[in-house]
Amino acid sequence: MTTVACVLFVKNECTDIAGWIAWHLALGVDRLFIYEDHSTDGTWEVLEAAARVAPITLLRTDPATQPDFYWRQRDAFMDAARRARGVYDWLGFLDGDEYVYPRHFDRIGDFLAQFPDAWAVALNWRIHGNSGRVVRPREMAVETFLSHGTESLGDNVLVKSFVRPEHLGPNYTDPHRYDIPEERYVDARGARVQWTGATKAIDWRDAFVLHFVCRSMEQYIQRIRRRLNADLGDSTAYWDHFNRNDVEDREPLRLMPAVYPVLGRIYTAMLDAASIRLHAVARVMRDDPLLAAALLDRPDLRTPSIDGRSQTSVRTVVLRTHHDTLLCLGGNRIVRDATLDGLAGVVPVLGAIHASTPDLITVFAADRGPLHLPGDSRHLDEPLLRIVPASQPGRFFLRSTHAGRYLAATPGSNDSGVACDRGRADLWEEFRLEPIQSTVTLGLSAIPAPVNAQGATLLDLCAWAQTLQTPPRRGDFLRALANLSPIERERLDHLIPGLLLPFL
Repeated sequence: MTTVACVLFVKNECTDIAGWIAWHLALGVDRLFIYEDHSTDGTWEVLEAAARVAPITLLRTDPATQPDFYWRQRDAFMDAARRARGVYDWLGFLDGDEYVYPRHFDRIGDFLAQFPDAWAVALNWRIHGNSGRVVRPREMAVETFLSHGTESLGDNVLVKSFVRPEHLGPNYTDPHRYDIPEERYVDARGARVQWTGATKAIDWRDAFVLHFVCRSMEQYIQRIRRRLNADLGDSTAYWDHFNRNDVEDREPLRLMPAVYPVLGRIYTAMLDAASIRLHAVARVMRDDPLLAAALLDRPDLRTPSIDGRSQTSVRTVVLRTHHDTLLCLGGNRIVRDATLDGLAGVVPVLGAIHASTPDLITVFAADRGPLHLPGDSRHLDEPLLRIVPASQPGRFFLRSTHAGRYLAATPGSNDSGVACDRGRADLWEEFRLEPIQSTVTLGLSAIPAPVNAQGATLLDLCAWAQTLQTPPRRGDFLRALANLSPIERERLDHLIPGLLLPFL
């Protein structure tokens, strides 16, 4: 089996780094060497969490020893080549806005196995535009920015390379072309590369590198702010040049079913890391009120709005659709069934509602296996939804707590049409929540109750965490986050950078 590693030199890619990791691991990359260049946006924290559940060798650069960004990248890449030598057959050199895509293979190792005599493979960029998006999307770049420019955009002649590390020479020129003899450098079709500097003729027929230069307008502005007067200027020229949306291509989306489970594991690790950090910060605050006041930006430490009543009951329900069918899990998909035993091999989808949060429901599979809710960008095994009363008594809409999208069961075949992706609610989004007696439930606990319609505060959240002997469990933590007001969510993101981005 052909083994493949990739190396990434990264700084301030908090919004997309989890998706980048998930994409390449789902593509069959065996090891990621990630060199983090002292980010300020939470990228390091996300990487630390991801490294707990993924094959990542995480290292940090040393700007004191090497102050030049360009040469720090060189040092990182060459160090990764040294580490990969004798361990992996191939090593790919990528940036955080680049996603390799072999068109006719599901695994990058199978693609590279076509070239037994090559020592390096060069793949052209395919630069994508913003696909009309202004605000940063919650979804991955690959599934959002589907439109790209044509071959008339000359920058697509640039390449990224996969090399055999044992044959890599000592010289470094740029992050595109490497020190490999020309007769051993091939393109995606196995032909010898005809070089013009670090570029070659554009060829997207077999493989290429999806290059998301601009992404959304919000992300582009953030990028300009970070790099202003370094390598970018206060101008729309860069945007106008690269933001090409001439052709839409949905073909790479075929790999997303393999990506989502990996992304879900990373997001779960991020949630757990945030829970641990909140618990640690809260306990420090308990012992140092002045620090608490400084961190929470509060002139006073008033009594938090934790509901002290005894609320320990959890109600378990089934979800009955407007079509009078029940949601069940069949294989890896949510399906609809008229009865709980009407189809062989299905598992009921249940909901847990805790008395302290009667407007929130945690959805889970009766066998406690993973339940992926299509359209929910959090990709959690047990997603949280908000219960919204419908106009008809006893019927409810179920809305995602982070993106405001509604769960829908649309007409059609039994195994399709269930997704949490609707912008508004109508009949197909209506559900009845029918209590059942079940031996399977979730261990949910009481959480802070908001004192008003604006929601709970960060102070409430920290005070609640102080009462716990261990970090909050996932289900409880998600419910507590859902109760925070919008402005308090922003403040929490500053207190715990990066880790909670998918959930707030």
